[in-house]
Amino acid sequence: MSAVMEFVRAALPWLIMGLLLAIYFGTSHYRKENNYGLIGMCLGMCLGVALKGIFGNIGISMVIGIMAGTIFGSLIEKKG
Repeated sequence: MSAVMEFVRAALPWLIMGLLLAIYFGTSHYRKENNYGLIGMCLGMCLGVALKGIFGNIGISMVIGIMAGTIFGSLIEKKG
């Protein structure tokens, strides 16, 4: 049973990243914003999940990724 849990812990961040990217690219034609806040949030969450080893907890790393991605994405204006 511990081998199954070890596999789930190893595969879960990659599964979450794949689902988030699928949702992002699947809904890209619905967005009408003037900045890249949502793009930054999605990519920041993916980066946070990928770097969960630094913080030791997937929840904390996702929140930090979302926060950083939203801040940096909101600062960049779209042209057009």
